[in-house]
Amino acid sequence: MKPIIFCIPIRLSRLAFLAFAACLFTVPVARAGLTVDMHLYHDNIGYFFYPWLSTNATPPNFPVGNYLVASPQVPASGSTMQYVATSNSLAFVTGGGTYYYDVGSLMQQITNGYWSIYVTNSTSTNQYKFTVRAASLDSNIFAPVVVSFPRNGALFITNQPTFAWQGPASWLGTLNVQDNFTDTNGNNYYETSAGLPAGQINWPCPAVLPNGTNTFNPDYQSNATAIIIASTPTNASSQPISGWITTLRRTRLSDLCCRSN
Repeated sequence: MKPIIFCIPIRLSRLAFLAFAACLFTVPVARAGLTVDMHLYHDNIGYFFYPWLSTNATPPNFPVGNYLVASPQVPASGSTMQYVATSNSLAFVTGGGTYYYDVGSLMQQITNGYWSIYVTNSTSTNQYKFTVRAASLDSNIFAPVVVSFPRNGALFITNQPTFAWQGPASWLGTLNVQDNFTDTNGNNYYETSAGLPAGQINWPCPAVLPNGTNTFNPDYQSNATAIIIASTPTNASSQPISGWITTLRRTRLSDLCCRSN
């Protein structure tokens, strides 16, 4: 089955990632080397991944310019992220990615071939290449979160529902829940959210939700820095990019849309 390609600004808005993304879009002034966090996601459509670029404390400083991080299959599929680096900041610009329908296809995209980081300044573009290897990841790690109440598309729901869902067992990471209201033009508006114990599977909504379409998201997040390991990116002259460190953050997501009257 052909994967779905989508644009990240739309996807992040729909999944109510505003607070999460804001932490990554503009990196504070502690400028030195670079870190790539490989974020792996699973929602009600499929699997996807993004290489989020940020700064670390490892010298020397990263070069000023435009950055493009691309997985091996770009432009046919895979994921890309674009940034602008100034003398004291690293700002996210845009990105895009592809949905995959099973873990095997996801991992094939991540580990098969050379990743690239393109750094463009006023005079030239330098390409750095690196490879990625991974420990075992299977469907049990990325089992979907199933919302049992309200069901997707349910009508005539109370304006203060007790949301219920089935999450992963013995989860060692964090759990955050959030409700957004979607108006008739497709605009999303934050309503309420909470950080919950990872084992909790229901949440009495503390706010009276507006009539119309609401989107509820249980968001499980966990860091695992030893699962995906990247080689140091080097250019055509085998020179490494400045201060490279890579880690993995995996995230599981679930979408629910319900209508209340």
